[in-house]
Amino acid sequence: MRGFKINYFTPLQVVTDTMHPEVMFIKCLGALIILDVDNKEKLTLLDEIIYDPTLVSNYNVAVNEKRLIISAYPDLVYEYSLEHLYTYNMVTLTKVLSTYGYKIQPNADIEFSDVDNTVYVNAYDPNNNVSVILVYRTGHAASNTYYTKIELDKLYSRPGFEIEVSGFYIDFLSIVTSDKFSVYRVFTQPSLQIQEGHDDFTFQIEAYNEASSYVTSAINVTVVNTNEDITPTQEFN
Repeated sequence: MRGFKINYFTPLQVVTDTMHPEVMFIKCLGALIILDVDNKEKLTLLDEIIYDPTLVSNYNVAVNEKRLIISAYPDLVYEYSLEHLYTYNMVTLTKVLSTYGYKIQPNADIEFSDVDNTVYVNAYDPNNNVSVILVYRTGHAASNTYYTKIELDKLYSRPGFEIEVSGFYIDFLSIVTSDKFSVYRVFTQPSLQIQEGHDDFTFQIEAYNEASSYVTSAINVTVVNTNEDITPTQEFN
């Protein structure tokens, strides 16, 4: 690795993804090294990430086509973009995700959805001492990234705790622990449509003169409450 000006190479684990078949994400002490191994005679260093989470032992990595997540104890979840990985040999930090008081477990499991950018991060609730799965929708604005959490019945740790995700629009989250196997269904692209079931008033208007007449179709009116401090403009008074 001295040819890449990396003097301290201590590989711990290699992470791969089917969307990057010729790339190795190598977890090292203090850094995440990203190598293009398409040409075995000439490896290409795409990037080296040295940031707060990689400086923590047993940090966690998950990768899909466009996003990279690095999490670490106690509350570090960093989201990176891979959109310029091949064009500029650059991985861009896009946001630091909040854990909202939950703590990332050391050597935690972390998985991306098969199709979209939903990611599942193993954490725990320090107040209730139970494991939780934090669900984030990466690629969104920071205010819209945290999606939900799944609270388990007690505190679990690895080894003996694994999560796997599979699905399209609806994820099936499988959680394997030392004493049970659970499957959760997660709607990764939720939508909510509210439709009124009735109208407050229904009427018709009839207009006529000596020569002709006209009756409108049914007019439905629904009354809604407004804030007390809202005053209609004069033309509607």
